[in-house]
Amino acid sequence: MRPGSRTFALCWSLTLVRPALGADGVQIDVEEACALVDRAQLARLLDVEQRRAVDTELRDARVRVACNGELATLGVASRVAPSPSRERSFAVADVRGEIGARVLALAAIELLKPEPAEPPAAPPKSVASVAPSLPVPPPAVPPPRHVRLLAVGTTQTFGLEPPLFGGGIAVDYLRLSRLAFRLGFDVAVSDRAYDLGRAHVQLTTFNAQAGYLAQHRDWSARAFVGYRLGAARISGTPSPGVLAQGGTVAGAWGGPLISGAVGLGSRSLIAELGMEAGLVSIPLEGRVEGDDPIALDRYWLSLNVSVGALL
Repeated sequence: MRPGSRTFALCWSLTLVRPALGADGVQIDVEEACALVDRAQLARLLDVEQRRAVDTELRDARVRVACNGELATLGVASRVAPSPSRERSFAVADVRGEIGARVLALAAIELLKPEPAEPPAAPPKSVASVAPSLPVPPPAVPPPRHVRLLAVGTTQTFGLEPPLFGGGIAVDYLRLSRLAFRLGFDVAVSDRAYDLGRAHVQLTTFNAQAGYLAQHRDWSARAFVGYRLGAARISGTPSPGVLAQGGTVAGAWGGPLISGAVGLGSRSLIAELGMEAGLVSIPLEGRVEGDDPIALDRYWLSLNVSVGALL
């Protein structure tokens, strides 16, 4: 064989075993079993992609394509730093020709991109931040108060007679909405002077009433109807040196009434100003010699002041 022929044969055999090199040292290995893969087109595409995307690792990459039956495996790795190969599998029919070379080139570029660094682990939450907050209970509502205990001071007059002064106690029970009931007891007295002596009048009564009662935190108002029943006593004492006979008249006394009041107060205390009017149905009368009789009859009017507590 001539010397020129020997040189051509040596160069042809070296071309068969040397892997294809892309730009700047990209190594491309395509097995002979992958006859359908366009090696030249794959090298050209990797070269173009390397020039366009400088942040990839193509300069030091090794791209290998292996085929086994109907399956083609693409593997990429770095030739500079030892690292495990990243692989992706395709059907051989999907990587044939120019279109298949483009598929392999894009997959190689994607596999060569550095994996994003994992974000640092968040510090463990403290027990105080993880534990659910307990609901804040609403403020306790005080229970409603249904009983009023009152001390009552009163002045009472019958027609144009001199007034009686006294006092007593009253208990109001409020339960059914605005409907309230009252029970009361009081004593009223009066001393009167005459030419022949003195007269003492005492009226002791119980009363039962019912009606409207609005009890608010700062004020109250009521309107009642009821009946007052008790005992009256009129006694006369002659002056010294006067020839007159003293005596006492006592008996039952009573009549229907209406009453009303308005008041101010707080959650537990109350003060009221009220009025009462009634018609006498059981009268009592005492006679005074030479003067007008003492009569607890016809009607009465009274003004009262009450102070007390809510229970």
